[in-house]
Amino acid sequence: MVKIKVRFYASLRDEIGVGEFSVYLNDGSFNSLMNNLRALLGDRVNRLFSEGGMLRNGLIVSVNNTIVYLSKIQELKLRENDVVDFMPAPSGG
Repeated sequence: MVKIKVRFYASLRDEIGVGEFSVYLNDGSFNSLMNNLRALLGDRVNRLFSEGGMLRNGLIVSVNNTIVYLSKIQELKLRENDVVDFMPAPSGG
């Protein structure tokens, strides 16, 4: 088991209804994280992932304050006490 912290920022925090929590993963894969989030958040997880399991456009994921490129997210291996942040992409004008 791998214990990690998950945090949500800005509008995601408001839409999901929680700022952060810890989860235990069977392995450190992103798929394991995604499955745990689906179980914990129910329909609110749709703000993060499409039905096909892809991360929604306009979201940024970082692990321990380092942004993870979406093309590399399936290769992600999380370790004990990692911190995973989900953030909406900044916008402005």
